[in-house]
Amino acid sequence: LLNKMIINHSCPGCPLFRKSARQGVKVPVSSGTLHIHAQSSFYVQHGVRFNGKPVSDLRCKGVRKDAPILYPPTKMDHFGFAQGFHNKYEVNEFLGSGTFGSVHVATHKDTGERFAVKVAVKRRIGTYLQHDFVKRIQHEVDMYNHLGKSLNVVHMYDVFEDDKHVYLVMDLCSGGELWGRIKRGQYNEQNAARIISEILRTIAQCHSRGVVVRDVKPENFLFQDESPSSPLKMIDFGIAEYCAPHQQLHDRAGTALYCAPELLKGNYSFKADVWSAGVIAYELIADRMPFEDDDGGMLVSSLRTTRRNLSNKDIFHAILYRPLDFERPPWPSISDSAKDLVQRLLTRNPDERPTALEALHHPWLEAAAADANSTRRSGWLSSRSSSSSSSSDEEEGQADRHTSNTDTSSSSYDDSLVQRLQQYGTYNRLKQVALSKLASFIAAYDNPRLAELKEAFSSKDDAGNLTGKVPYHKVERVLKNGEFQLSDLEVRQLLSSFHVDSEGNIDINEWLAALIDWREVQSTDQWDALISRVFDTFDLDHSGRLGAAELESLLCDEEVGCLVEDTVPAAMRAAEVDSMTSIDYPADASSNGAAEGGQASNAGQASNDGRGLGGAECSPREHQQRQQKQQLPVSKSPWDGGGIDLPAFAKLLRTAQHDKLELYDSRRVKRE
Repeated sequence: LLNKMIINHSCPGCPLFRKSARQGVKVPVSSGTLHIHAQSSFYVQHGVRFNGKPVSDLRCKGVRKDAPILYPPTKMDHFGFAQGFHNKYEVNEFLGSGTFGSVHVATHKDTGERFAVKVAVKRRIGTYLQHDFVKRIQHEVDMYNHLGKSLNVVHMYDVFEDDKHVYLVMDLCSGGELWGRIKRGQYNEQNAARIISEILRTIAQCHSRGVVVRDVKPENFLFQDESPSSPLKMIDFGIAEYCAPHQQLHDRAGTALYCAPELLKGNYSFKADVWSAGVIAYELIADRMPFEDDDGGMLVSSLRTTRRNLSNKDIFHAILYRPLDFERPPWPSISDSAKDLVQRLLTRNPDERPTALEALHHPWLEAAAADANSTRRSGWLSSRSSSSSSSSDEEEGQADRHTSNTDTSSSSYDDSLVQRLQQYGTYNRLKQVALSKLASFIAAYDNPRLAELKEAFSSKDDAGNLTGKVPYHKVERVLKNGEFQLSDLEVRQLLSSFHVDSEGNIDINEWLAALIDWREVQSTDQWDALISRVFDTFDLDHSGRLGAAELESLLCDEEVGCLVEDTVPAAMRAAEVDSMTSIDYPADASSNGAAEGGQASNAGQASNDGRGLGGAECSPREHQQRQQKQQLPVSKSPWDGGGIDLPAFAKLLRTAQHDKLELYDSRRVKRE
């Protein structure tokens, strides 16, 4: 089989060679079908062979010495991820496979907990990793880290590697795909509204982080478990792209039936995902696709029929030009409000289509959410009255009590605790460390609200003095007290952002950093001075920049250093993406969905290997041109060598649109 890297070094004028090689077909060595850029000294140096012949011996008529090298070889022989996957996990049953690799169930040897693990075979040229493989892996890992610890996205717990494989340890969702439940039959309006809200909330989170998903479809949403009220989680960000406000993407990618009209035209942005959500909403309610065919019938009359017998040509024509049906059953019996939302989501003009966040505030979804929440009882943060509580529980619960007056914003922590923990989990590690230091400075002031928070959560010594420590088990108990719909793994996921010391405590400043409303602090006159003070504290050599050594001292253990080699590089990549994709809060809406995005970054961008919709291909030169069109005209990044200066540090800490709590699910349990 041809090595993929050799394919990308070929002359771009041979479609037979390119197509055959991508399909894994052995191509005979002949001047008519094989065009290899034999001048590549890298292949000669490492003795790469094709059909038993060195690359240097392959010649063909018309070989171009200036043939573009789209993916130059890397000089990486490993990623720097953690080692020892098989020491911690036992690989069990096979779940499936794709272009990325295979997916298996993995059991933690110590705890017995089950996870899903993606296993990717390392692709090399000689001793070095292939460039496109490195980009794909780093993109996948960085994208999950960038989206953080949202409960609406499948969580990545760890990344390992050995000489032959990369392992991504993920949530194991046992409830199956959304597509599987859709095929069982039409949803009623109440259940459909819940699913649509979760999809739109997930999309809004991605957009607030400057990410266009480009593959929103039922197959990419999994239920956590098999219960009817199971939370929904999104998977697979392999073709997602970072995108800036007012930027337009041009590379066509996605699944044909869910592609927005503007994506087919090659000029789109965040709202293309909203169209895809509209198609799913239509499926949930009507049990079919919304498009009519040329004869006035339905392109897909029932979702229990296969969708794969349609040509892309027919699908694209229907998306672009055919009427969308809202007259046939069941639409006459559907509420006007539900119909209005789906019609708005499926507006062909993206300028008139709502953003995902705007759609979440549609009256139909808000009314459904109000009905679901109307019977919820008050939670632990506003009151803890329970006649059945034992005296020992009451004594242990003293530190958990505080009233709504401890709130640092207009909303109560009673309903927002899980939202705030998710929000804090979306921050990159450098930002979390910086906010913890900021919290320590703010806490030194005579602030009654922070004093009440410390009183509520901090443990006390024998003399009754606050220790400045938050017992992990106490916070864990609060999250498991029945007020929140959280699995044990999700509780651990929410709390994994915090460092737990050898005695099982979280530093109070870390905890405050998660609960403080940083928008409020940023609006004060002290903000700039506080940022400068934190920066000066971190700038140990007073150079005006935070270098690699200083970042290592902030992010790694003082005694043993970084246990994972990729710790500092990964934090730098995440910080750069956050700095460039975040937009100030509040964000102004824009016609192309810029209110849900940020500036793009080249770090970790995905490549779809020149593939368009439905496997359609473009030449390497065409793909290179498309990629160049999408490059942002940005100046040299302050993160590129030399460390992080104060302006870049301050920009990193600014509150952004993803700091809106409404983007995150509260997971409050409804009570009958």
